[in-house]
Amino acid sequence: MHDIAGVSALKIDPEKHKVLMTREDEKREEYIEIKNYLKEIRNINPDIRFVYTYRLNSNGQIEFVVDSEDGIDASHIGEIYDEYTNEMIDVLYKPYKINTDKEFTVDKWGSWLSSYAPIVDSNGNIIAAIGIDVDAKKVIEYENKYLLTIMFSSILVSIFVLILGLIIAKMISTPLSELTSIIKMIEKLKLDNQKAVISNIKEITEISESVDNMKKALKSFRKYVPADLVNELMSMHKEAILSVEKKELTICFTDIENFTTISEKTDLEILVEKLDEYFDGMTRILQDNYATIDKFIGDSIMSFWNSPKRLDNHTFLACKAALECLKFNLELNERFNKVGFPSLNTRFGINTGEAIVGNIGYQERLNYTIIGDNVNLASRLEGLNKYYETRIIISENVYNTVQENFEFRLLDDVIVKGKTYPIKIYELIDFKNCYGKYNKEFLQIYSEGVNYFYEKKWNEALSTFDEILKKYGFDKPSSIFYERCQKYIKNPPLDDNDIYTKMNRR
Repeated sequence: MHDIAGVSALKIDPEKHKVLMTREDEKREEYIEIKNYLKEIRNINPDIRFVYTYRLNSNGQIEFVVDSEDGIDASHIGEIYDEYTNEMIDVLYKPYKINTDKEFTVDKWGSWLSSYAPIVDSNGNIIAAIGIDVDAKKVIEYENKYLLTIMFSSILVSIFVLILGLIIAKMISTPLSELTSIIKMIEKLKLDNQKAVISNIKEITEISESVDNMKKALKSFRKYVPADLVNELMSMHKEAILSVEKKELTICFTDIENFTTISEKTDLEILVEKLDEYFDGMTRILQDNYATIDKFIGDSIMSFWNSPKRLDNHTFLACKAALECLKFNLELNERFNKVGFPSLNTRFGINTGEAIVGNIGYQERLNYTIIGDNVNLASRLEGLNKYYETRIIISENVYNTVQENFEFRLLDDVIVKGKTYPIKIYELIDFKNCYGKYNKEFLQIYSEGVNYFYEKKWNEALSTFDEILKKYGFDKPSSIFYERCQKYIKNPPLDDNDIYTKMNRR
């Protein structure tokens, strides 16, 4: 039915069908030609009871156009059909499709199983559809006929297979069982102390030899590659290939402050032990927030969100993960300090933007990673923490996406290395209505000072940042703005380019 409907629809001239608008058009040659064609379809396929075309009218109702029937059972142009199914109306809309009812339908003419196919004009527009109905009784007769045939055939095949299976099983069950046990051990990379499988069946002997050769190869492979990685490779169901795509990601770089100095003054074994504890906690938090860990670069972690798993809230998750990592970092440092180990203070850089992600490398060695300008920017932002004496710096793109979820403060407009235009950078402080190491009043005064600065009200800004430094103690971003205000009061900048581009290249 599906095929007949599709082929039949292709043979109906859409231009001739278009001119059939009213019942008077049933006298036209076009109507008679299409009606005769529908009759031919029915005559060639005696199981088909009704063949007709239909369309949507201006009121969104289904109306008949051409019917293969004659006499009182015939439907005429413009007659409305109210008992349509979803499959019937669905073919009148793109994308093009051929539908068959999933269940029998009942109308005033009886019970039917129907197929529908669109009639498409030269411009690709669906102007109508053809419907083909088969009586439900006829369908059930076919079902019963073929069901009995299938059942009878299945019984014969089952008896034959059972007898044959018992004969073959007797011959090969023992060696195959032994091979299965060996292969399961190989999956766990337990390659030693396994007996050779002996069989009189040539194929089983060949399999046994192949398994033995595989064990030898894996033993050699295990000497070059860690066993866990070998396990992972063996569990893959398809070969990795070179492939990349461009998509929006949120990228995070972390780095430990003064790690070189710490490593030079610390016993190597103790350092490795503490780093293991540090990386374990940080990685768990990142992965709990659906991060993809790209790589560990010395004491740094590179991670990203929204690939391979799609995440609609990837920017939020990255900021949330950074704050949770920061909290873990503070708790870890308390434990370290109690045993005399120095703090491992982590700095974060987070950016959101398009990047290239996928399997990068060459055919023999791949790495699932990310590259691009926005990746570099995230790394630059992490490095800026050293200058501003902050812990988490995010880009303007991140701020614009999640500003309603967290507390921030504007740090600066900077031109980082590799950029030619200034971008706003922010310090991520805490979740909304939480203020981390600051307080609400401090952030309000700081915000006022920043607003004065960007409005070029140098004296008001200088006074505000002076108040912050006296009332709350030293704060590096406030100190930076304070020094700039002193400079601009004496030598006002000519334009914004003088304010940002020359001073803030990092």
